[in-house]
Amino acid sequence: MCFEVGLCHCSALGRCVYLVLQGGTSHRQTLRCQTASSSCKWLHPSFGKYLFAACDLINGTLIYQILMLHILPHIKSLAPDVSAENSKHFMCAHATLLAATHLLNPLVFTISTRGSSEAILCTFVLLTLLYALERRQNAAAMMQGLSAHWKIYPIIYGVSCVSVITSQRVNGKGWDFAYLCCLVGRQVLCFALLSAGTFIVLGEICYTISGGTSADLSIWREPLHSPFTSLIPQLTLSLGTGLMFTFMLFNHVCTSQYFIWYTLFIPLLVPHINLSWKKWVMCGAVWMGTQALWLAEAYKLEFLGDDVFFGLWVRSLVYVTGHAWVLGVIMSGYTPFVSCNQHIRAPG
Repeated sequence: MCFEVGLCHCSALGRCVYLVLQGGTSHRQTLRCQTASSSCKWLHPSFGKYLFAACDLINGTLIYQILMLHILPHIKSLAPDVSAENSKHFMCAHATLLAATHLLNPLVFTISTRGSSEAILCTFVLLTLLYALERRQNAAAMMQGLSAHWKIYPIIYGVSCVSVITSQRVNGKGWDFAYLCCLVGRQVLCFALLSAGTFIVLGEICYTISGGTSADLSIWREPLHSPFTSLIPQLTLSLGTGLMFTFMLFNHVCTSQYFIWYTLFIPLLVPHINLSWKKWVMCGAVWMGTQALWLAEAYKLEFLGDDVFFGLWVRSLVYVTGHAWVLGVIMSGYTPFVSCNQHIRAPG
């Protein structure tokens, strides 16, 4: 019987769960991302895949809840010409459609059914967002620490969480003296300490039995192979914007499953993005076209074993340029959130 867990770049906690079930040590197989198996007679052979698929369903539900409670009620132009009752039905239908774009995304269920644990992390991240919007700051801090421990990248969401906490205190008035005071206030400090404490405790428990492999297909591979060198522009841009797309785009490691990190938020962003259908088409074409160009060369490296490192790096430059353009278009069409201090019940 097998319990499949995506170990490539997985956290200490993820590997700890695997090792406890296996009763041994992790096996490093190849440079390429490999899923691991363990002998557990009391588990189904595809237990891990069922778990990840279940998390995908939970993620769809969480996306729907966030849309209904905290996003769509604030979109005044959603259905301006319909009655209040019809507006509720329209909002439910709109939220269902947006949540379905995640649930029915082939990339999402392909990543989960191949044995990669991104779905679990997405659940943690969405819960962090939901708790932050609902002012459940202690719960949000603990989920933030858990998310960052599972994989380190959610640490950048601390910027967004602090922004939400501060905006709730000053009623979303923006950058003034009161806002700056709240940035170093008691609530923000408690959030940071609880989040960091959760991260450290989990690390102490699990780190001694952790291990991992690496698969580096990003633009930093050839000129800046050191992750510390590439981390400087990556963190500068992503912490400044608080955007997962930015973090992923300039990450020193780049694989297909990491696209889930930011496509998760597309259903939540769409109501706030004001673009013409032509720009939507252009963004989709550039995003998919540059990605396909990059993956075609990556296929030669990973599956055929060809020496295409330089060609892959050149295509990575094209990939980064195209995706940076898409990011710029999305940011230019983004309409800021109206208010983050209101808690609205979903229509019955």
